[in-house]
Amino acid sequence: NKKNSKMRLLAVVPCSLYGSTGDSVNETQLLEALSSKVNCLIAFYLSRIGKAKKAKRDVPSNMILVSLPFVPYFGMISQIFYSFLVSLVAYAFDKMHKFDLIYIRGANFAVGFMLSKRLREKTVVKIPAIVEDEILFKGLAKILVKKIASFTDRLVLARAKKVAVS
Repeated sequence: NKKNSKMRLLAVVPCSLYGSTGDSVNETQLLEALSSKVNCLIAFYLSRIGKAKKAKRDVPSNMILVSLPFVPYFGMISQIFYSFLVSLVAYAFDKMHKFDLIYIRGANFAVGFMLSKRLREKTVVKIPAIVEDEILFKGLAKILVKKIASFTDRLVLARAKKVAVS
Protein backbone atom coordinates (compact mmCIF):
# COMPACT_ATOMS: atom_id res chain seq x y z
CA ASN A 1 0.00 0.00 0.00
CA LYS A 2 1.14 3.50 -0.75
CA LYS A 3 1.54 5.86 2.16
CA ASN A 4 -1.49 8.11 2.50
CA SER A 5 0.16 11.49 2.08
CA LYS A 6 -2.42 13.30 4.20
CA MET A 7 -3.35 10.87 6.99
CA ARG A 8 -2.40 11.91 10.53
CA LEU A 9 -2.51 9.57 13.52
CA LEU A 10 -2.29 10.32 17.23
CA ALA A 11 -1.42 7.47 19.60
CA VAL A 12 -1.58 7.42 23.40
CA VAL A 13 0.07 4.46 25.12
CA PRO A 14 0.66 3.83 28.84
CA CYS A 15 4.05 2.18 28.45
CA SER A 16 7.53 3.25 27.56
CA LEU A 17 8.17 2.80 23.89
CA TYR A 18 11.30 0.92 22.89
CA GLY A 19 11.30 -0.82 26.27
CA SER A 20 11.82 -4.52 26.93
CA THR A 21 8.44 -5.48 28.42
CA GLY A 22 5.85 -7.25 26.30
CA ASP A 23 3.46 -4.30 26.13
CA SER A 24 6.31 -1.94 25.17
CA VAL A 25 7.48 -4.24 22.39
CA ASN A 26 3.92 -4.78 21.09
CA GLU A 27 3.04 -1.08 21.06
CA THR A 28 6.37 -0.11 19.47
CA GLN A 29 5.89 -2.66 16.69
CA LEU A 30 2.31 -1.52 16.12
CA LEU A 31 3.25 2.17 15.96
CA GLU A 32 6.18 1.53 13.64
CA ALA A 33 3.92 -0.48 11.33
CA LEU A 34 1.29 2.27 11.40
CA SER A 35 3.93 4.94 10.73
CA SER A 36 4.68 3.29 7.39
CA LYS A 37 1.04 3.87 6.35
CA VAL A 38 0.52 7.48 7.46
CA ASN A 39 2.06 10.87 6.84
CA CYS A 40 2.43 11.83 10.49
CA LEU A 41 2.20 9.88 13.74
CA ILE A 42 2.42 11.59 17.11
CA ALA A 43 2.78 9.19 20.06
CA PHE A 44 2.30 10.22 23.67
CA TYR A 45 3.68 7.67 26.11
CA LEU A 46 4.37 7.43 29.83
CA SER A 47 7.75 7.07 31.42
CA ARG A 48 8.41 6.89 35.12
CA ILE A 49 10.01 10.01 36.47
CA GLY A 50 13.77 9.57 36.25
CA LYS A 51 13.46 6.41 34.14
CA ALA A 52 12.87 7.85 30.68
CA LYS A 53 14.79 5.86 28.09
CA LYS A 54 16.09 7.11 24.81
CA ALA A 55 15.08 5.12 21.78
CA LYS A 56 17.79 2.53 21.16
CA ARG A 57 17.09 2.50 17.46
CA ASP A 58 16.05 5.00 14.88
CA VAL A 59 12.51 6.28 15.11
CA PRO A 60 10.73 6.64 11.76
CA SER A 61 11.10 10.20 10.47
CA ASN A 62 7.34 10.78 10.43
CA MET A 63 6.91 9.69 14.07
CA ILE A 64 7.06 12.23 16.88
CA LEU A 65 7.46 10.80 20.39
CA VAL A 66 6.25 12.81 23.37
CA SER A 67 7.22 11.40 26.76
CA LEU A 68 5.01 12.26 29.73
CA PRO A 69 6.45 11.90 33.24
CA PHE A 70 4.49 9.43 35.32
CA VAL A 71 4.22 8.92 39.08
CA PRO A 72 3.53 5.19 39.53
CA TYR A 73 1.95 5.54 42.98
CA PHE A 74 -1.26 6.97 41.58
CA GLY A 75 -1.57 4.68 38.53
CA MET A 76 -5.23 4.83 37.55
CA ILE A 77 -5.79 8.38 38.76
CA SER A 78 -2.62 9.58 37.01
CA GLN A 79 -3.71 7.90 33.78
CA ILE A 80 -7.13 9.57 33.90
CA PHE A 81 -5.47 12.93 34.67
CA TYR A 82 -3.09 12.44 31.72
CA SER A 83 -6.01 11.54 29.48
CA PHE A 84 -7.54 14.95 30.16
CA LEU A 85 -4.20 16.72 29.64
CA VAL A 86 -3.41 14.88 26.41
CA SER A 87 -6.98 15.27 25.13
CA LEU A 88 -6.69 19.05 25.52
CA VAL A 89 -3.43 19.05 23.57
CA ALA A 90 -4.94 16.67 20.99
CA TYR A 91 -7.98 18.90 20.62
CA ALA A 92 -5.76 21.94 19.93
CA PHE A 93 -3.63 19.95 17.44
CA ASP A 94 -6.79 18.59 15.83
CA LYS A 95 -8.15 22.10 15.30
CA MET A 96 -4.93 23.05 13.50
CA HIS A 97 -3.97 19.84 11.67
CA LYS A 98 -6.94 17.45 11.94
CA PHE A 99 -6.11 13.91 13.00
CA ASP A 100 -7.74 11.20 10.94
CA LEU A 101 -7.42 8.55 13.64
CA ILE A 102 -6.64 8.44 17.34
CA TYR A 103 -5.36 5.17 18.82
CA ILE A 104 -5.41 4.78 22.60
CA ARG A 105 -4.27 1.77 24.59
CA GLY A 106 -6.40 1.44 27.71
CA ALA A 107 -9.70 2.85 28.90
CA ASN A 108 -8.14 5.12 31.52
CA PHE A 109 -6.22 7.04 28.87
CA ALA A 110 -9.34 7.42 26.75
CA VAL A 111 -11.61 9.10 29.32
CA GLY A 112 -10.64 12.68 28.40
CA PHE A 113 -11.07 11.92 24.69
CA MET A 114 -14.58 10.57 25.24
CA LEU A 115 -15.78 13.94 26.53
CA SER A 116 -15.20 15.63 23.17
CA LYS A 117 -17.42 14.59 20.27
CA ARG A 118 -14.76 15.82 17.84
CA LEU A 119 -12.14 13.46 19.32
CA ARG A 120 -14.24 10.42 20.24
CA GLU A 121 -15.62 10.09 16.69
CA LYS A 122 -12.13 9.20 15.44
CA THR A 123 -10.88 7.27 18.46
CA VAL A 124 -10.06 3.57 18.49
CA VAL A 125 -9.44 2.21 21.99
CA LYS A 126 -7.57 -1.02 22.62
CA ILE A 127 -8.67 -2.51 25.93
CA PRO A 128 -6.11 -5.15 26.93
CA ALA A 129 -8.23 -6.19 29.96
CA ILE A 130 -11.37 -5.14 31.79
CA VAL A 131 -9.65 -3.39 34.69
CA GLU A 132 -12.41 -3.87 37.22
CA ASP A 133 -11.83 -7.64 37.04
CA GLU A 134 -8.12 -7.32 37.91
CA ILE A 135 -8.14 -5.12 41.03
CA LEU A 136 -5.61 -6.21 43.65
CA PHE A 137 -6.58 -3.78 46.43
CA LYS A 138 -8.55 -4.81 49.52
CA GLY A 139 -11.23 -3.12 51.62
CA LEU A 140 -12.36 0.46 50.95
CA ALA A 141 -9.58 1.06 48.39
CA LYS A 142 -10.85 -1.90 46.35
CA ILE A 143 -14.40 -0.53 46.37
CA LEU A 144 -13.24 2.94 45.27
CA VAL A 145 -10.87 1.68 42.58
CA LYS A 146 -13.50 -0.76 41.31
CA LYS A 147 -16.05 2.07 40.97
CA ILE A 148 -13.58 4.24 39.03
CA ALA A 149 -12.49 1.33 36.82
CA SER A 150 -16.08 0.35 36.12
CA PHE A 151 -16.94 3.95 35.19
CA THR A 152 -13.98 4.36 32.82
CA ASP A 153 -14.47 0.97 31.13
CA ARG A 154 -18.20 1.56 30.58
CA LEU A 155 -17.75 5.15 29.41
CA VAL A 156 -15.19 4.12 26.81
CA LEU A 157 -17.17 1.07 25.67
CA ALA A 158 -20.23 3.26 25.16
CA ARG A 159 -18.60 6.26 23.46
CA ALA A 160 -15.50 5.24 21.50
CA LYS A 161 -15.88 4.94 17.75
CA LYS A 162 -14.25 1.49 17.83
CA VAL A 163 -13.06 -0.74 20.66
CA ALA A 164 -10.54 -3.55 20.29
CA VAL A 165 -10.29 -6.04 23.16
CA SER A 166 -7.21 -8.23 23.42
